[in-house]
Amino acid sequence: MLRRILWIVKFTFLFSILIFSGYVIYVFSPYNSALDWNKLDLLVIAIEEGNDLEERVEKMYNKIYEGALGNSYIDKIAYGIVGVQVECPCYNVVCQSHIISFYKIIENDIAATRRLEKKVSQEQCLTYLLGNFNYMYGIIGIESASVFYFGKPIQELADDELIGLLIMQENVTLYNPKRFKKRFDEKVSLTKKMIDL
Repeated sequence: MLRRILWIVKFTFLFSILIFSGYVIYVFSPYNSALDWNKLDLLVIAIEEGNDLEERVEKMYNKIYEGALGNSYIDKIAYGIVGVQVECPCYNVVCQSHIISFYKIIENDIAATRRLEKKVSQEQCLTYLLGNFNYMYGIIGIESASVFYFGKPIQELADDELIGLLIMQENVTLYNPKRFKKRFDEKVSLTKKMIDL
């Protein structure tokens, strides 16, 4: 009787591993119909054609979100498991670009992010993300937002203002300087303390 129970447990365990492996292979394969692979290819082309981001903006982003540039999303998930949450520009691009036609689950986001990371760098994703982010009021891109919110081009922004535009991506409504100036200023000062600026 004990041998039979042990055999059932082993069989169930191996069958579960087989099913899980098949699911993972399916999610990452081109047969995953929840992902629009053509849109992903068009997104790659758009990212590759993007203009370079000003070096100061990229450095500030990397200060605020330490480790965001350079590592793959899978590496960042591993860091997240040990308690360090890390931003991933490529993942954010995938989530905002509507590549996934249905079944909006994390596995599809990860599969699309992995495919995107094989073709473009985190820096290129960041450039695309900042250039196409909706800052409300019909303002698209960090350069337009710089002029709209602070009345000057991005090259002339103070560190506080640049930090503000970057953290607005966390929640553009919550950290909107036109609607919630006090909350915006508090978040900017807290971020400055965190990065020792």
